[in-house]
Amino acid sequence: MKEPKEPREWRLTRIFGADDTNDEDSVSTVDFDRKGEFLAAGDRQGRVVLFKKTLQQTPTKTNGGKKKSSGSKSPGTLIDYQYYHEFKSHAAEFDCFKTVEVEPKINRVKFLPRSSTDLAILTTNDRTIKLWKVTEKRPRSFVKENHSPTQEEGALDVDIPHAVYGDPFVTANCRKLYNNAHAFAINSISLFSDQETFLSADDLRINLWNMGITNQSFNILDIKPADMQQLSEVITCAECHPLDCSLFAYATSSGYVHLVDLRARACCEKSTAKEFFEPCASSFFSEILSSVSDMKFSRDGRYIVTRSFLQMKIWDVAMDKKPLKTVQIHDNLKSRLVELYESDAIYDKFECAISCDGNQVVSGSYSSALKLFSVAGKGDVTIQACRPQAAKSPSNSKLSSILRKKSPSPPSPSNKTGTPSASGPPEPLGQKVLHLAFNPVDNVLAVARGANMYLFQANL
Repeated sequence: MKEPKEPREWRLTRIFGADDTNDEDSVSTVDFDRKGEFLAAGDRQGRVVLFKKTLQQTPTKTNGGKKKSSGSKSPGTLIDYQYYHEFKSHAAEFDCFKTVEVEPKINRVKFLPRSSTDLAILTTNDRTIKLWKVTEKRPRSFVKENHSPTQEEGALDVDIPHAVYGDPFVTANCRKLYNNAHAFAINSISLFSDQETFLSADDLRINLWNMGITNQSFNILDIKPADMQQLSEVITCAECHPLDCSLFAYATSSGYVHLVDLRARACCEKSTAKEFFEPCASSFFSEILSSVSDMKFSRDGRYIVTRSFLQMKIWDVAMDKKPLKTVQIHDNLKSRLVELYESDAIYDKFECAISCDGNQVVSGSYSSALKLFSVAGKGDVTIQACRPQAAKSPSNSKLSSILRKKSPSPPSPSNKTGTPSASGPPEPLGQKVLHLAFNPVDNVLAVARGANMYLFQANL
């Protein structure tokens, strides 16, 4: 990881959504495809909205004061995303065995590598994984064109049909359904580098799937004890290695990250996995604060970035004793842990991401704050995922209702004694930035807050 020569300046380039939004339409996950050409956002109503990459040339000033248009790789090119398509992925269903209703919320969206012009997308809610094919089509019709021969030819009139193409349209079809394999809420899906298999993880199990087999999966990890009273930890997330199809990692609520090699043993055990863990001071909140809410590999697979409530850590895969770097996210909230515990804000699950060149890591915070940290040196910055007060960035009016309705209202402020009200956390802990994703090719960052999505670009 090399530090860039100049510090990056992140600018807000686009806002999707409007001010009058609703909590039920909050964005629950965002993800880019591998080439950065498409962006997907899933919401709590089971809808998935797709955006397509476009390039806009922005004029840049030279030394003489004249403006010139820059090339596609220059800092003067604005990378924008426009509305492409929307489809309903999941609907509310009822689990008869547990007598509970399964909400349609999209927990994860993953793009599969493209082998044609069509898009292949994996989506999941708490119970069911679906494979969608998104295709762009053009309607075709045939029109007969009369051909009248001359009198010298002595032939009859001939109608010659020719094709007429209409305006293109996009359609989404569910091609495969992977279900009946998880008894608990699915928190992760990740694609192996062989592009034929993927894993899905819930609180207690991790299953290995083949793309072509929908009615059977292989259970590679099961931490469910014989007596549920003895349960000490749960699986919080799982991620496949980006280059090696035999390696994957999973994190637990106890703060451990396990790196597993499937070549050593098909059914994983803790004793055969490489563990990454840094002990912390023991307290009433230590178990909650050490829980890993998200984890990401770098593009070369050499580093692992983990996020807990208060910290973000960067691990070298070859060094499991101590992280390379530990950054504090909510250092100012250490004195308010009791307040956070009573309002359940201490259980918020923030995601993390690493830039395409591996130089920066990012994670969300409260009060619409987004914190970016340099891996190799200094230059940490905090940006706001909110609408500018003076001049608003361009927003997309043609957008799904998941991004058009009202953003979550701020929690009720605390009373005179400083105790949080019963309706939720105090106002400074509102406007949480939970979901985000880095473009794997360009310096573009997608951030979801409530029912709005924000795009940032570096060094415009």
